[in-house]
Amino acid sequence: MKIIKSNIETEVELPLQLNISFRKVYDLYEKYTHESYKGHPFYSSALEMVKLFKQHPELNDGFSDYSLLDKYEEEIELVLNPLFPNLYF
Repeated sequence: MKIIKSNIETEVELPLQLNISFRKVYDLYEKYTHESYKGHPFYSSALEMVKLFKQHPELNDGFSDYSLLDKYEEEIELVLNPLFPNLYF
């Protein structure tokens, strides 16, 4: 997945704080780690994804520091790639 950064450099003060979390994605992977999905093609991949989330709890708990998007760029790419694959024409 390619992240396109905005050209707008101005900071806008909003009356709310955004919190970025991949909890719903974690929940999906965690679902496929149960024994009932052992024969499912996603099972082994889901085990690895859950391990990745446990190594980087900020992805699951959420963060509002946008610099963490750069810090965890590889991990976010890995987590979201199965959900948003690149299209090749």
